[in-house]
Amino acid sequence: MVQFFTDALQRRLRYLGEAKKHHKSRFIDRCLARCPPDLTEEERGFVAQWHQEDDHTKHIYQALQHIRDVFKATTMTQAKRRLKEWFRQY
Repeated sequence: MVQFFTDALQRRLRYLGEAKKHHKSRFIDRCLARCPPDLTEEERGFVAQWHQEDDHTKHIYQALQHIRDVFKATTMTQAKRRLKEWFRQY
């Protein structure tokens, strides 16, 4: 599931020529595929900038981060609740 969203982000960024002019595509892929706490402050700034430039990328990124929360559930009840919320939102 996480790979699906990572691939979607990579495909979307192929259309964002402006971002590729300023940064290497591997850097962009890495920043968007990692969890926000794992990013440096500078990388978080780049991610925020890319979200402002493209709402579709922001939506995919948020869906990826939320599905990660579903996978981090520690109980079946918590997982079901988070998954239902994820389906409702996305």
